[in-house]
Amino acid sequence: MDWFAPIDAYCERLGPGLLAEPLNALSNAAFFIAALWAASAARRRGSEPIIWLLIALVFVIGLGSLAFHIFANSWSSLADVLPI
Repeated sequence: MDWFAPIDAYCERLGPGLLAEPLNALSNAAFFIAALWAASAARRRGSEPIIWLLIALVFVIGLGSLAFHIFANSWSSLADVLPI
């Protein structure tokens, strides 16, 4: 298995380049915004560690999805699905 070979099995992909799925990559901003908003609210409320874990998970899901929509290869596919 070549961890860096491009995956082109998705109709959204315009090509093998880094910005072949620009709108999908941009949509991951919602995960980052949600995580930042939740972290701000959790800090104000003095939330328990489990809440911080869930906030971190939302952020990691965003990172993995962003990686897949930018690189679209085997390693980024795992980064996309494992946190979910």
